[in-house]
Order: sequence, then structure tokens, then C-alpha cells
Amino acid sequence: MNVPPRNGEGDRAKPGGGGPRVLQAPIETVKLARKLRKKEDMGFMTLRIPAQEVFNNLEGAVLGIVDAGRRRGPLHHASHGLPPRSGEEL
Repeated sequence: MNVPPRNGEGDRAKPGGGGPRVLQAPIETVKLARKLRKKEDMGFMTLRIPAQEVFNNLEGAVLGIVDAGRRRGPLHHASHGLPPRSGEEL
């Protein structure tokens, strides 16, 4: 009588190593994100507001967010005229 292996008995390691290919792209993405985060001239601003402050003084927290946004300036620059019509080059 031939009994099949249970719980990994008799399994052999597969050659190759280096981790699954599925994980390679996310790891590279995380590394790139960390690299970009180190640059200070990316234009990101973090505003930390303790949760207790929000619960105790919601209006003050909102006004603080609005004030920080105004000091930061616009999110984008104004356009320099209309886009070209269909068929025209930029």
C-alpha cells in the first residue's frame, strides 16, 4: 500500500531562490518611494494634528489646516493660455 506524504514530508526545495518574481516589483517601488521621500525639494508637507486635539477642538484643528494650506500656496500653477485645437502642435 502506497501512502502519500503528509505535512510536507518528502518535499524537496526548488532551485532558483531570490524570492518570487511577484514581490520584485513592489520591493523596487518601495525602494524608489523611500529614495524620493529623502529628497526635501519634492514639495510634500506633513501636518500632524493629535487626535485628542481634533476631538477637543475640531474648529481649531480645521482652521489650522486651512491656515497651513494658505501659507503653503496653490496646489498648481495657472495655465498659460488655451490648449491647442485639434490637429495643431503644441
